[in-house]
Amino acid sequence: MIHLENVKRRRISKDSTSPSSKKIWSKLPSQSRYAKKVFHSFESIIQLYPNRSILEIGPGEGDLSQYLLEYGSKLTMIEIDRSKYEYLQNTLEIGKSKLILGDAYKDLKRIRSIINGDFVLVSNLPFNVGSRILVDLVLFCPFTPIVVVLQKEVAKKCLLSSDLTFFGAWMNLFWDIQIKFDISRGNFIPVPKVVSSLLQGIPKETLWNIDERLMVKEILKSLFAMPNKTVWNNLKKAGWDKELLETIWKKESFEPNLRLTWHNYESILIILLENYKRINLGLLQ
Repeated sequence: MIHLENVKRRRISKDSTSPSSKKIWSKLPSQSRYAKKVFHSFESIIQLYPNRSILEIGPGEGDLSQYLLEYGSKLTMIEIDRSKYEYLQNTLEIGKSKLILGDAYKDLKRIRSIINGDFVLVSNLPFNVGSRILVDLVLFCPFTPIVVVLQKEVAKKCLLSSDLTFFGAWMNLFWDIQIKFDISRGNFIPVPKVVSSLLQGIPKETLWNIDERLMVKEILKSLFAMPNKTVWNNLKKAGWDKELLETIWKKESFEPNLRLTWHNYESILIILLENYKRINLGLLQ
C-alpha cells in the first residue's frame, strides 16, 4: 500500500509558477477526497499488472503524478504543454522515471517503443482528446488496462443502459468496462463545465491483428454513420455492393430492417468483418 504522506515533491522556488490551465484540461487537487479515491483506483489496477510500466497522459501540474512516482522507473508521463512540462521538471522528483514533451495522441503508434514494453494507462485525460486516445489505443496497443478520468457524458456511452454508439460499441469490444464513480465539477480547478467519471477497463482477449482492428473500426464507423438508419442502409451508403448484401442477408436470415443493438452488434460485426476481409483479399467482386 502506498501512503500518500510519503510522496516527496521538490521545494518550489519563488520563481516557479503554476502554468495557467487551459479550458480543455482541469486538475484534481491532490489533497481532495476524490483525488485520493482516484489514486487508489489507479493503485488497484496497477497491482493487477505488476510487471507492466505505467503511462500517464496529460499529467498537467502533477497532482496525480506525484503518487504514481512511487512506482519509480516504471512511470512515463507525456505532456503536450511546454509550460506544464517545464513546471513538472522543476517540481517533481522524477528520478529514473520519464517525462516527455510530446503529443501522446499522435505518438500512439510508437508508444510501446517509447515505454519499452506493455503498460497500464492511468490518466486524467484531457477533455478534447480523451475519447480519441482510447479509440486509437486499441489499434496500436491492444490488451492495455486502463483507469482514466473522462467526461461523464462520454464515459456513460460505454454502459449497456445507454444508447448504442460507435464509442460504446468499440470500447466494449476490447475492454470489460466499469464506471467506478462520478466526480462533481467542484472537485476540479478550474471548475469545468462537465461532470467527470472514473472509467476502468480490463482488456478482453481478442485474436484480431492490427489489420483486422483497422477493418473493424471502418465497419463500425460505417454502421454508425447514420444512427437512425438500418444496417443495410448504412452499409449501402458506405459503398457495399447490393448483391453482396443480399447474399449476406439471405445466408444469415437477417430481417430487412435490421438495426444494431447492444445484444446483436458484435455478432453482426463478426459476420461483416469476414466478408470485408474477403473483399479486400479479392475473393469477392
